[in-house]
Order: sequence, then C-alpha cells, then structure tokens
Amino acid sequence: MSDLLSIEQRAAIDAAIQDVADTFFKSVVVIHTLTGTFDLFSEGGGKTYTQYVLAGLAEYPGSAGDETIKRFGQLNEREVVVTFKYSAMKTAGIAEGVSGSKINEATDYMMLDNIRYDVVVAIPDGPIDAENLLYIVKGERGLRKS
Repeated sequence: MSDLLSIEQRAAIDAAIQDVADTFFKSVVVIHTLTGTFDLFSEGGGKTYTQYVLAGLAEYPGSAGDETIKRFGQLNEREVVVTFKYSAMKTAGIAEGVSGSKINEATDYMMLDNIRYDVVVAIPDGPIDAENLLYIVKGERGLRKS
C-alpha cells in the first residue's frame, strides 16, 4: 500500500490520527500484563504484573439502546472496547514490532475507572505501510479470578 500513498498523504493521515487521539483519547487505562508467578506461602497462585498507563478512547458497546441509560443515565459497564494509538503503545513499551503487543488475552487485564476488565480481544487495526495506526482491546468484567 505504501506505493499508493505519497509522503505528504501519509503525513496527513498521521496528523489526522494524532488530532483524533488528542481530542477523544481521554480515558486513562492501566493495562496489567502477567510477567511471572510465584509460590505464595506454599499455596501457589502468586502473580506479578507489569503495568502500562495509556490514554485511549473507551466505548461501552453494551450500552447502545439500553433502557437503563435512558431511565437512569448509567452505562452498561459489563464490557468495554478501548482504542489506543499504536505509536503510544510503542512508546510505553507494550507494543512489539509493527503489529504485535505484549498483551496476553488469557491472563491480562485492564483497569478503567477503578473497574477491572479481563482482556478478551487485543488486535491491531488501521494498517498503513505495514504498520498499524491503532490497537483495539476489548475487556469484560468478572471473567477470571485474580
């Protein structure tokens, strides 16, 4: 695809993505990636995590058309989808290569507004010039016990 875009067009796309991120990516999310386990009092189950603090766009897909919101003004916080700038993930040290990340869907979780969401999907999005512009992480509440 790189041969289809000029340097100026790619710069315009990058500037537009940055403008969107500066305007809408305001939710502070702490992603916890499992880095190790240890034996806690010979009982097992101890885990250590690395924390990555990122700003993203949080959306609550379960709230669309939900009568609870219309009546009481509350979000359905059962699940959340957060979009991050891939370059911000690289800067934070959580991104790997041009499309990967250190996020493990089987063990990792994220905290948003003091609510724990277990990661169920973590995928890159928006590839241009073999590099992704965005990264999408979906989380659900109460899937796994710590």
